[in-house]
Amino acid sequence: MKKIFLTGDASHDLLIFSETYLPPKGNVGKAKNLENNRQSQLYNLPGGVLLLNSFLKKLKPETEVILDSYLEQGTTISGDRIQTIAEISNSPDNPKLIHVKRFLGYSGKKADTKYQIIKPGNFPGDVDLVIIDDVGNDIRHYNMDWIKKLNKIKSDFHIIYKTNWPLADNDLLAELTKKYSNRIIAIVNADDFREHGLTISRQLSWDKTVNDFLTEFPANPYFKTLRKCRSLIVRFGLEAVVSVNKKTNRSSGADCRLYYLPAKYEGQIREELKTDMQGMTSAFAAAFSNHFIHPWYPEDTTANSSAKIIKQSIEDIIAASILPGMQAAINCQQYGYAKSPEGVIDYSSMNEIFKNTDQVKEIKVIDVSGLLKKANNSGSQSLLDLSVFKSNVLIQSAAFEYTVNGQSGFLDTVPSGEFKLLKTYDQEEVEDYRSFKKIVSEYLRRPDENKPLSYAVFGPPGSGKSFSIKQIINSLGENIGVIECNISQFESYNDLVKTFQSSRDMSLKKKIPLVFFDEFDADFHGNKLGWLKYFLAPMQDGEFKEGEAIHPIGRGIFVFAGGTSGSFEQFIKPMNEKDEKGKATDAANEFKDAKGPDFISRLKGFINIKGINRRDDKDKLYSLRRAMVLRLHLSKIQGIKNKEGKIYMDNDLLGALLEIPGFEHGARSLEAIISMSDLQQARSFKKANLPSGNLLKLHVNNDEFEKLMKENYFPLEAIEVIAKQAHQSWLEIERKKGSVKSSMVNWEELEESYRDSNRLQAMDMMRKLEKFHYRIVSLEKAKGIQHFTESEIEEMAEMEHARWMNEKIAKGLTYGKPRNEELKIHDCLLPWEDLDEKTKQLDRNAVKIIPGLMKSVGFAVVKENTKK
Repeated sequence: MKKIFLTGDASHDLLIFSETYLPPKGNVGKAKNLENNRQSQLYNLPGGVLLLNSFLKKLKPETEVILDSYLEQGTTISGDRIQTIAEISNSPDNPKLIHVKRFLGYSGKKADTKYQIIKPGNFPGDVDLVIIDDVGNDIRHYNMDWIKKLNKIKSDFHIIYKTNWPLADNDLLAELTKKYSNRIIAIVNADDFREHGLTISRQLSWDKTVNDFLTEFPANPYFKTLRKCRSLIVRFGLEAVVSVNKKTNRSSGADCRLYYLPAKYEGQIREELKTDMQGMTSAFAAAFSNHFIHPWYPEDTTANSSAKIIKQSIEDIIAASILPGMQAAINCQQYGYAKSPEGVIDYSSMNEIFKNTDQVKEIKVIDVSGLLKKANNSGSQSLLDLSVFKSNVLIQSAAFEYTVNGQSGFLDTVPSGEFKLLKTYDQEEVEDYRSFKKIVSEYLRRPDENKPLSYAVFGPPGSGKSFSIKQIINSLGENIGVIECNISQFESYNDLVKTFQSSRDMSLKKKIPLVFFDEFDADFHGNKLGWLKYFLAPMQDGEFKEGEAIHPIGRGIFVFAGGTSGSFEQFIKPMNEKDEKGKATDAANEFKDAKGPDFISRLKGFINIKGINRRDDKDKLYSLRRAMVLRLHLSKIQGIKNKEGKIYMDNDLLGALLEIPGFEHGARSLEAIISMSDLQQARSFKKANLPSGNLLKLHVNNDEFEKLMKENYFPLEAIEVIAKQAHQSWLEIERKKGSVKSSMVNWEELEESYRDSNRLQAMDMMRKLEKFHYRIVSLEKAKGIQHFTESEIEEMAEMEHARWMNEKIAKGLTYGKPRNEELKIHDCLLPWEDLDEKTKQLDRNAVKIIPGLMKSVGFAVVKENTKK
């Protein structure tokens, strides 16, 4: 039986549960006295280490949880000083569930209260795990005799140190790390680092958040003690965890990993549920600890002899334990409190909290050790780069796959921003869109704000400025109405007044107006930027002038869309222009006279929308951005889409639509080409369905478009064939070796997850060819090579192993021996240099057959002429 020794700060959570108020009998006036209100009850629930104790005892029956004797005796005074007070109520969407309506704070501690001296508890002589729940009170002000008790534990135990603000200047942790640093796993929350002044962004993008943390934490002198711990686990809300492991001599695993929900941002689950909850970190710590000491047999099964011989490093066990911890915390937020049949409110839903924590699917894992090293060198790298190995050809392949299927295996682990029908994988766009959404959300939470929120949006013509803003606004789910106007079409100031009146009228009807001023930077009566001065008073004072009268405009959201400027930087460029003598240029004076600086000062932010056209030679994501828009338009055509959402179209046509550098009018041109195509009775979008060349010329360079349609693209149908043949080749080799694996079945019987792995391998062949300057052409044009060189095979094999490692890590697999598929343990999750020759040969074999596989689908592999 496993043993856990549990100590820390005890507290109690005071909950106030209020249902519909019923006036009490008697003359008590208007006061809602809790004693007189029969619909209000007070509940005192365990908090701190006491809550963690109750959670742990609900988990493994074969685990003995030993609570420190001083806690059992009730001698701690922590509960008197750190009691949490919260008002709870039935959840609006599910009356059976109860959540926190609002936190009322802590009971606090008196200024003259002294910390209690912790007397040595009943430390057992043999335990597997010591858990210290430090909520910043008694336990961290340690007594040396308490520390010395750890020396009497005979087993090779580990320490889980759950702590929160303040994280610095912790006497207990400092003393523990002097001797037990390689045993300590610290669990902290990112917000506590932010409280200490670390500039870690939230709700913008995971790229930004992770890079901020990995840049700031290692360099901050206040956290030297935390950096001594064997592992540091940092929770970013319910949506992500970053684990940082101290370097050891082990050859497998990563120094740093990100576990996260790619399509969500920090705090999104709580926002979507519109509820709050406490105890999530305790739920995380309980599920993590449970898996940590029982890593080798799944939930709801008994231990068996084969499980006991599995060998894994502590780092790999930690990695595998984070996923159930995250799921338990999410469950805790979702299920909340519950009322027992006896009418008592408590954590009776905790049985649900710890269900299915071993079947995490949506949470993805990325090895971000490279980001940690990059951060130490004052650089940054995107998670998309890590996932697709900075490969242009893989991004293009993912764009193909997304357009046809609405998803891509290579994009599963990549952060994305989703706003109703708008989706993007571009980090800059994700951050810009979320910044706008966040500012609007904050504005809507301030009902006393009586003047409009002003924002600007820029982008080339047809970049989708209006569409993007509308989708972000729709994703808020608020009562917002849209008013659109094109300033360039206004003939007089009265036209603008009518727009202000419409905004005011909508606001008076308790609906928030979103006024979209398109081409706000248009000329007016021959004056450049002549409209700007008329926006200043409404933006600053919330008022507009009509004749001699001044009217309040009320609440609203003003979005100013640039028409002549493709970006914010281009719009403000004249503002600071100086001539050779250092004086303001004519353009700068013109911008100033037009009130440009005053207008800019009233904006709360701006968005630069990149659009679907390639911006420059460094823009490698344009095909992916275009795929999002192309998929959206093609999905509306029922004939070319099956019930699973797959789009049927010619591979060469799709390639040309994705690869051509630009469309004359951006997304509008792309939409026009599709709408002009003859697709009413079509079952597939083919070149023959396109409009005539003369019509195409209106929207695209037709000669270039025709040339691209003759290029050789890697068809998705060929990927399926190659994936099947690659699996068959592997299967024959394994059968000859006498191997016994669950994946050793014919393609038709193979699980879909294994099929996807083969498909990803097939797609990645193009990256390997790109690396060594190979390309594919039709067999009619060239015979192609038969074999790669030995050095090419070796490097390609290493590339394949790295890709396979990323894929398995993303699904939560960890290294260990022997391999156990049920427990997600694999014995090949090692760096290339640590693999045995037999395993390396599998990757070499997978590379050697590439030329033959390409020929089987009608393509030859040829060497490009790299000489200039």
